[in-house]
Amino acid sequence: MIGAEETLFADVPAVTIASAKSENVEDAPANVYVITGEEMRRRGYRSVMDLFKDLPGVTWNNQVGNEKNGAPVIRGQSYQRRMQVLLNGMPLDERAGSGYGWDHRIPVEGVDRVEFINGPYASLYGRNSFSGVMNIVTKDGAAISGGSVDALYGEYARTQGTALYGRKQGPFDVYLSYFKNASRKGQNLVKDYPDTYGRAAREGKPDPITGNPITFSGSVHDKWYMPWDASEIYYRMKHDSGLGLDVEYNQALWAMEGTFLAPTFYVQGYHRDNMQKDVYGNYRVFYDLKRDGWSSFTSAHYQTWDVLDGRLDYIDGKQKYWQSNTDSYVFQQKFRTKAGERNEVYVGASYEDVWALGTVPGLRDFNAARPTITKDMYKGLYFLNLSLQDELKVTDRVRSVLGLMYEKSNAYDPIILPRASLMWAATDATNVKFLYGGGFITPDLITRADQIVGATGNVKGTTDIDPETLKSYELNVMHKLNGRTRVSASGYITQVDKVIALVADSSLPAGFTQTYKNLGEKQTRGGELNLDWGMTDAIKAFASYGYTDGFYKEADASGNLSKIKRLPMATTNHVKAGVNFRVMRDTLDFYVHGLHLGRIYAWTSQKLKGYDVVDLALTTTSSFHRDLSFSAGVNNVFDKKAFDAPYLDGILSPNVPVKRRHWTVQAGYKWGGRKTL
Repeated sequence: MIGAEETLFADVPAVTIASAKSENVEDAPANVYVITGEEMRRRGYRSVMDLFKDLPGVTWNNQVGNEKNGAPVIRGQSYQRRMQVLLNGMPLDERAGSGYGWDHRIPVEGVDRVEFINGPYASLYGRNSFSGVMNIVTKDGAAISGGSVDALYGEYARTQGTALYGRKQGPFDVYLSYFKNASRKGQNLVKDYPDTYGRAAREGKPDPITGNPITFSGSVHDKWYMPWDASEIYYRMKHDSGLGLDVEYNQALWAMEGTFLAPTFYVQGYHRDNMQKDVYGNYRVFYDLKRDGWSSFTSAHYQTWDVLDGRLDYIDGKQKYWQSNTDSYVFQQKFRTKAGERNEVYVGASYEDVWALGTVPGLRDFNAARPTITKDMYKGLYFLNLSLQDELKVTDRVRSVLGLMYEKSNAYDPIILPRASLMWAATDATNVKFLYGGGFITPDLITRADQIVGATGNVKGTTDIDPETLKSYELNVMHKLNGRTRVSASGYITQVDKVIALVADSSLPAGFTQTYKNLGEKQTRGGELNLDWGMTDAIKAFASYGYTDGFYKEADASGNLSKIKRLPMATTNHVKAGVNFRVMRDTLDFYVHGLHLGRIYAWTSQKLKGYDVVDLALTTTSSFHRDLSFSAGVNNVFDKKAFDAPYLDGILSPNVPVKRRHWTVQAGYKWGGRKTL
């Protein structure tokens, strides 16, 4: 995965994600991967999410035939809030822990590099950095010195447009990008899976919410759609003094149209007033100061997240409105100093004041009204986070990092998590790392809110629930065979405690049957083997193998725990490989990517068998002259049928993938700056 602009290992990229300072990948006290923006463009990536297809130990859970409803599964840890995503060090995740909206926000054309850590990193990044941390670093305006525009069209009526501008203007470095991504169609499940999603297969089955038999009258959409329409603008300005400003605004409209996996959920048509509207705003002022022997980073950050006018129309004609909102105010101070010739100390502190409106649902009714929001419905949360880290150079070949994170909040009991890393440069070509760390996931807003899900399944919200916690042990070895070839291997084991589960509770008030509790545990273990090979100046390749195994203890309706020897949505074995062919220097590249995912299990029932997915992608990247470029690509060329699950009574959404072959074409124009392709 590690790449430089012209030759694969001519210069090992510097990373900042592992220690909050710039250092080489070999020296970083973490299992960190770096891919440059240049390499991403040569691979023909359409969005930053495409990177997940190539990261070792990571699979992309995509069930709907397009990208919007997918999520990364990292070392058996699946779904939202388990990965911290940063943009130039600025968190993109919603601060109160309800999820993230970072997908379809950052144009590849503006990326300088992406840094990714496998494993927990709460010691530096706090809550929800549970299974990994990703930092997307944009180019400096001086490196762009001009601008570019790109337009894309693809299957599922996918459209994408990018505008990018950057320049150094006196003492100011300016970066500005606009990114718009939309898709209006999705997978035709009735055609591909008639035994599961056809009218005959569904009619007469019980509605998972009401229990009544499902009946159809009149015309019914026989396609699965997951339309979305997202746009994002990002502005970054930094003065030579170190004073800077980040402004990022994103809004996304999305809905489900057609017959859902369990056909209770049903949205009629692609209409903006029927779609859920998510709005994210990030605004940060920072001061980055560096002097001989010490550095300081100070920032004040305001973030807002809104879910507006969400509505689901049901097959029976009923509907439900809901609304959520979070406003977050963060002050952060980081300080690093040399405590001696061989010793560095890092101190970090942050205080967050969060005002969160948990999901407020309306009643399921034929004419559901938007719920009334009052000030007393907002929950005031605060988080005080302190971190201390000591880096010691024991000998010329041995370094250690010891750290500790403390967080106090009015939402849960104080949390203390340690960190320990030991790095040994065994030879000039071989580095060995032992890594120990922890992470935690805050309870999201949904667990706090009462949820009206049916006459007998209403859920009572709870506020006295603790975060899930994780401990991870890892051994990583990286070896450079020669100037063009590197191989790395990792083995890990993680333990998750205080797993949040939905269980029945007879002591609840009338009308409620379930609530959330800290029950169960989860353990994952496995490893990755990764090879990066620069065959020639014109051919670069990578290959990786990942193995994940483990178990979790699941609570039944009475809260009793049973051990399940499988990991939902995680791959037991998976193989990835990719090759870049430079057919004509600076004119035409081919990128071939192959992915085999084996034995992925679903969440909801042991009736669901494992499934296999084979994904082959082919992308061209070409430049007609210094300013014009054209790219074409297709994913899932083999289009192997993954798994056609039967409809399961009482199960809301059997998590199975669908075929997702799709093609795209993209054209671009750039001016100023230097030629990149």
